Amino acid sequence: MSAMMFIIKFLIVTICLIQICVHSTLNDEIFNSVISTNQLPFEMPSFDQVLNSNKFVLAHYFKPFPLSIDNKNPSQDYYSVNYLQPSGEGNKFIKQGGFLRVRPLPIFAPQNASNIYWKLTNMEKEVRMAIARGINGWSYDILSVKDIGNGTCFYKGTLCELSIMLQAVKNVDSQSRFKVVLMPDMSSSLSLSDIVTIVKYLYNDTAIYRNGSKPVIAPFYAEGVSPIQWQSLLQNLTSDGFPILLLPTFLTISSKYINVEMYANISIGMGVWATVGVPTQGSSSIAYASTVRNAKSNNSLLFWLGMMPQTYKPKDCILYDSYNSLAYRNAWMSTLQTNADIVHVATWNDFSESGQLQPITDLQNTTGNGFYDLTAYYAHWWRTGLQPTIIRDVVYYFYRKEATNAYAPNMGCNFTMGISQSVSNQIEVLTFTTDQSILTIIIENSNYTFMINSSGINSFFIPLQAGKPNIQLWRNGINIITVEGNHEIFATNVGLPNGVLDLTYWSGSTASFITPSKSVNTFTSSNRNVGSSIVAISKCSTHVNMFIPLFFVFIAILLIF
Repeated sequence: MSAMMFIIKFLIVTICLIQICVHSTLNDEIFNSVISTNQLPFEMPSFDQVLNSNKFVLAHYFKPFPLSIDNKNPSQDYYSVNYLQPSGEGNKFIKQGGFLRVRPLPIFAPQNASNIYWKLTNMEKEVRMAIARGINGWSYDILSVKDIGNGTCFYKGTLCELSIMLQAVKNVDSQSRFKVVLMPDMSSSLSLSDIVTIVKYLYNDTAIYRNGSKPVIAPFYAEGVSPIQWQSLLQNLTSDGFPILLLPTFLTISSKYINVEMYANISIGMGVWATVGVPTQGSSSIAYASTVRNAKSNNSLLFWLGMMPQTYKPKDCILYDSYNSLAYRNAWMSTLQTNADIVHVATWNDFSESGQLQPITDLQNTTGNGFYDLTAYYAHWWRTGLQPTIIRDVVYYFYRKEATNAYAPNMGCNFTMGISQSVSNQIEVLTFTTDQSILTIIIENSNYTFMINSSGINSFFIPLQAGKPNIQLWRNGINIITVEGNHEIFATNVGLPNGVLDLTYWSGSTASFITPSKSVNTFTSSNRNVGSSIVAISKCSTHVNMFIPLFFVFIAILLIF
């Protein structure tokens, strides 16, 4: 064997091992950075404390948008090739500029093609991400009876994501404290007989949300089925030995549209699935709470409070303006004012309506994790009834890449407002401070200064304008925080480079700052003051150590052949 040939083979083996290390490190580093709690403004409860709570913050899980649809590298997966491209899916949404504007953070080390458990692995990641911000359950949108599977759930291509999710929950927490609320989607083709099949199949699963010993179903668009039909379903299941409880969620709660009293008589609670992400959703929730609590004379109904961080439907060219983070913060304050029994955030991952909590990115490596991080603080506030003490100075920002009237020559539709409201083309900086401070926002040639007179939460708005905002927090002449917005704002007369409109509120913070690189294939992340680089290096070393024995086997093979 020639020396040159040996060197070539040696280099090939070495490069392969390096790729294994780098891909594993990138994948782990991104998600460990995302779920880190070291830079949140308060002392985040432990996983056990979140899971032991009997006050549930649920996030709506929508199965069409998992972390990965097809287990491919991010530059080649279905999100990048179809959903985010204006020409994707055979130009199906070309007039709208594409089906989606956002996607989940990419999986950089897809499971080996022979590994049938890649969906399970990814769902476990999502459960951990949720718990890390105070979410202790899903409401799982059931679109089909096939969601429960037929015993072959972990194989690619089967339609049994609900059963996979239930297993993922139990893998993350063997005590099954993270609960899954069964939410039959009555706007789909799902029938009442399908619900019977699903309930019987999953009845004894320990991950199912229960009230007492009985499973609870919380149908979406419950008004699509009459109270008499729901009552018949409950009676039939009880007769068959599968008693359940009903907690209907409606698109609205009003005697104008539904018979509130009849639904109340057969239910343990009621609520609106979610109020669209506009600043008035807090006051709407207060009105809904009053209706629910007055539906029975003894006020015994549980009140389910639904909310959305923002609502923008690019596929429909419809916008409900949340005014940056204002709508979400107002909704959370209403959980305290109404003493809500269950909080429901819609959604965890419905990217088609832009209301997702999950950290997001896009083809330009824009990132958004502000709503995700903000959830941790308000969830703990509602859960304990006490405002968490701010122990770290943290800055959040929320803004669009362009104004709502930006130049978009490649759009074939004009967006319309979902309700009558003015739009907010502004940059918001939301501060959590431990003491008096001075906030400075610099963008291009504009400089804005605000006095913060005491510790607490403060929101500041400046006009949306081209450039990247540089945000600084000062105290006693010392610069405490400097952070630059992670996405550029394009001038109104220029618009986005791809010529389409993106009205998503992108966001970030010093709490979990995700830094995009030049390509989605080399996406990196960092968490300020956490020492993620050291963690990454040590992890890479661990991976290399794991492959040292394998490396020597390769060398032996090379010497033989």
